[in-house]
Amino acid sequence: MLDKNKRVHRPERLKGHDYSQPGCYFVTFNTKIRGENILCKVVRAEREAECSSVGPAPLCRPIPQPAEDFHQEVCCELTRAGEVLQGLIERTAAVYDEVELDCYVIMPDHVHLLLWIKDRPLESRELPGRDGLHRGAGPTSIPGIIHAVKVLTTRKLGESVWQKGYYDHVIRNDEDLQSTRQYIRDNPMKWFLNRESDHTIF
Repeated sequence: MLDKNKRVHRPERLKGHDYSQPGCYFVTFNTKIRGENILCKVVRAEREAECSSVGPAPLCRPIPQPAEDFHQEVCCELTRAGEVLQGLIERTAAVYDEVELDCYVIMPDHVHLLLWIKDRPLESRELPGRDGLHRGAGPTSIPGIIHAVKVLTTRKLGESVWQKGYYDHVIRNDEDLQSTRQYIRDNPMKWFLNRESDHTIF
């Protein structure tokens, strides 16, 4: 069943934009097989404590509550692939000093990430070379992060589950930021309700 309110993901890569520049980025990447529970299964939560489908916000930014019509809680039961992916996502900020993870959600056949790239500290911009000179370290970028997550997931699973490429959107302002956070927060419930509608016999 087509959800008219569903955000349609198209490549929004800005021509000439430097994706290592400080800013906030909304990123989505998909599994090769769509519509299947590759990364998780969205189910009705029996207890409130089970509702942990959306990843934490290390920056302590406020995560919006579900929209009023989404009064029913659901949760995402991760598959092994989903667990591997979650571990890599949670480690992102620890691996990249200039990256902060705002929030994310792992869905059955795709992933939504909201990432911040900060200015790199001066001391991290140079690395010692073989000749003793300091050469500039390559900047952390959105393409580099997504590539690393995909490659490491594939390596740990022994096979690739990913569709080529990804979709991104550069967050423009606070309204855009809050709307994107809400979209991520509501995603599991929207998936659940759409699947419930698909299986309803009229």
